[in-house]
Amino acid sequence: RLAIDRLLDQVTAPAIVLFTAPSDRESLHLEVVYNDDVAWPDDAPVIRAHDRGAQNIELYRYYARIAPERSVWRLDRDRMTIQKIGKVRELASGVIAP
Repeated sequence: RLAIDRLLDQVTAPAIVLFTAPSDRESLHLEVVYNDDVAWPDDAPVIRAHDRGAQNIELYRYYARIAPERSVWRLDRDRMTIQKIGKVRELASGVIAP
C-alpha cells in the first residue's frame, strides 16, 4: 500500500485515478479502489476507480458534465507507475485519446 500512496502523492486534485488490474493473481485480492473518506465519491478530491478500458468513456462523460476540470490519471499496478492522461472534458469529447 505504501508504494501506491507514494504514487498518489503526485496527483493534483481534483482528479480521478484509474487503477489497472494487476496480472499477479496474488495481488488481485488487494482492493485499492475505495473512496471511504467521503460520504459520496463525487466529493472526494481524488476519486479512485477501476480502469475499465473502453468503458471508461461513461465515467469521462459523467464527470465532464459535473466536474469538467478533473484530471484523469492511470496507475499501472504491474509497473507501479502513474501517468496523467488528461482532463475528463477532453477525454469525454475525444479531443485526446486515453
